[in-house]
Amino acid sequence: MRQQLTSNIGFVGLFIAALICGLPSALAPSALAQGKMLEAIFTPAPLHIDAHPDPAQPNAEWRHAAPSQIALCMNAAMTTRLEDCKVTATVQALWNGPLLYLRFTVTDPDISTASDVDTKRSSVEIYVDHYDDKFPKFEEDDGSVMISAAGQQTGNRTNAGLAYYPAVWTTHLQSYAAALRNDSTGHPIGYTIELAWSIGDLSLKNGTKLGMEFIVHAVPSAPNAAPYQLNWSSEKSNGTNDNTMWGDVVLGGYYGSSPMQLNTFMLQENIRKASPSSTSATGMVRGIWKDEAAVDRALAAARTALQTATTQAQIDAANTALDTALRALRRSGKYPDPYDLRTVNTLPDPFTFFNGKKVRNEAEWDKRRAEIKDLAQYYEFGYMPAPPHLLTAESTPNTNSAQHYNTISVTVEDNGKSASFKPILYLPNHGTPPYPVIVEEDFAASPRFAPPNRAFIDGGYAVLSIPTSDSARFNVTGIASDDGNHTGAFFTLYPYQLDSTGNDRGVLLAWAWGASRGVDALEYLAAHDPAYAHLLDLHKLVVTGFSRWGKAALLTGILDDRFMLTAPGGSGSGGAAPYRYDSFGNRPFRHAPFGNVYPWGRSPGAESMGDHVRHQTHNSNEMIRRFLNDVTPAPVEPRMYQTGTWGYGDRLPFDHHEEIAAIAPRAVLIDNTNDDYADNAEGDAIGYEGAMPVYRFLGVPQNLALDLFMGGGGHSLKPAQAQNIVNFANFVFYGKPLADDVRTQLTTDPYRNAGTYDTYYGGLQTMMPWASTAPRAALPRQPVLKKLE
Repeated sequence: MRQQLTSNIGFVGLFIAALICGLPSALAPSALAQGKMLEAIFTPAPLHIDAHPDPAQPNAEWRHAAPSQIALCMNAAMTTRLEDCKVTATVQALWNGPLLYLRFTVTDPDISTASDVDTKRSSVEIYVDHYDDKFPKFEEDDGSVMISAAGQQTGNRTNAGLAYYPAVWTTHLQSYAAALRNDSTGHPIGYTIELAWSIGDLSLKNGTKLGMEFIVHAVPSAPNAAPYQLNWSSEKSNGTNDNTMWGDVVLGGYYGSSPMQLNTFMLQENIRKASPSSTSATGMVRGIWKDEAAVDRALAAARTALQTATTQAQIDAANTALDTALRALRRSGKYPDPYDLRTVNTLPDPFTFFNGKKVRNEAEWDKRRAEIKDLAQYYEFGYMPAPPHLLTAESTPNTNSAQHYNTISVTVEDNGKSASFKPILYLPNHGTPPYPVIVEEDFAASPRFAPPNRAFIDGGYAVLSIPTSDSARFNVTGIASDDGNHTGAFFTLYPYQLDSTGNDRGVLLAWAWGASRGVDALEYLAAHDPAYAHLLDLHKLVVTGFSRWGKAALLTGILDDRFMLTAPGGSGSGGAAPYRYDSFGNRPFRHAPFGNVYPWGRSPGAESMGDHVRHQTHNSNEMIRRFLNDVTPAPVEPRMYQTGTWGYGDRLPFDHHEEIAAIAPRAVLIDNTNDDYADNAEGDAIGYEGAMPVYRFLGVPQNLALDLFMGGGGHSLKPAQAQNIVNFANFVFYGKPLADDVRTQLTTDPYRNAGTYDTYYGGLQTMMPWASTAPRAALPRQPVLKKLE
């Protein structure tokens, strides 16, 4: 059976979330076990991919490719090595110029391909580390493809299936085929799979390597039979999360006597990127660049070369010209294009304006604060729309549950359009009105899905749960879909569009808008519904959320001054953590592949700017993508995960410590956990350190707090942290003193105490060279609400 590419895409985890413990501190990359090696033999003629059972018909070249055994038999959970496995398999490799060919011969007496789940089919899975850097992070060149014995094809995805940064297989898998092998009686005894993989962006010479791992899924047809799998290189394969254990396919056997077919891969890729399109996911959006003429000329020449070129030199010249024109594009707008901004390899100075002028007093800080908010919206999030033309709300009490809550129907009218969503207001278990309010950004506002945090309710706080996404299961209408489809109430009113006006707002901005509109709804009810006249104290507002919702909570606090306390939990990259300092580390500044060493364990990975932009493109606007390094024309695809700093975004004219500072003098409490390594807890602490000089300058250092839970437990808000949100809110709102242990917890940076900044960055003085010349602190203030009231 021969098939062309399909789009039935499976899903592979995006980043490492598990803690690696117990590794010897002296373990270095060179001490790791080396993976297997498979030589791909050069063949002068292109192959016809048909998976013919006989390798001599019609592709006799396969006889020259030595087979390699895929023989590490593991149970499905990858915990136990199995013996006497009935399935066996081999892999062979050939190459012809810009194409690598793989052939799998699987002997399997019990083939099953009927399941709708790709991992429950008899199949071969190919993992690819295309540039073979063996870096244990899901980078842009890493991916997987699965092809079943019946020719069903799936692959990993990024960006919810969007093509902004396509999965590597969608651009490199050129063709594939699968065919059953039968015995003399016609009974299937196995199958053959062949594929062609483009390597036109690599150096086409002997010795070039591709990192690869091959897995054969053995899925018996009996309902209760246990599946197992065969691995090629490592019995501990962790998929795209960690490619350090994969083997290598090495190009060989080319001696220059046979001509290679023309390599047009990069030219075709750049033609695709430069072709006019209404979306940057599929091509080049026009009308947003200062000058597009050079691209148009180079694109026309490239298309001609693709049709008429007879030499590789002609193809390469056309590609270089088009590549150079694309990289020379500059966005029009009020600020410079990201590629024209200067490099800053330390934390940027929050006391220095964009034009280089220094902040000298509080009045100038107010202007600088406004500038930081403007830069963040322009370069990362998109602009918050003005307050809507009309907003109304209606409250319906719940009568069918022991939990007291009201469903609030919010209708917003703007730009001649109308949209609605339904937050839920939970009332506290005790206390007397008016109640302070915690606005919580949730996936879906539902008592079943997102019940109120007990610490909040028991602490005397009302909780307004904002439904960020639609949920048919819970009958919830949300603010904006958590994907690149840009649906929901916000995008109904303000449609997503990449144009010169900057309407490519990200989902985090939409969720922040929803939290603000939730407060508008409470204000409306206080004025129009007698039951709300004295129910809530809307001068005492907290905004919080966790993970992506923590990122949105931080942005909400930046843009809406009504929130006296902002409490982002587990927000990491794109939240409280500066992009420039990343706990996974960018080579050569860290000890790859195992990253940081802390007294409490190792950090095997962390979300970075590349992850945030590549895997969650919809979170931000499209300008942020231009801060990943893709500026120098090169014969290979650009490497967005490779930069010259300790992290990423070295041309960003601000960083997230300044976003925290832009909330000052209002209060911020940052939550994370010491072993939430994938979420960059260290980065959250650096955000705290980088913002503290501003809080000191304004005389309110007590209004910035860091709550790093040191008891482990990974990516979650711990009960003690939820209680500390209440404790800190009581301190900010009512001046209630913090208990000594709570005060110590909220003012302790364990990374600083552990010497992490000294070990990896040269210390805080090196990270923040401007701190020693920061303006002198003002007189101490009371907690911020006392001043504002």
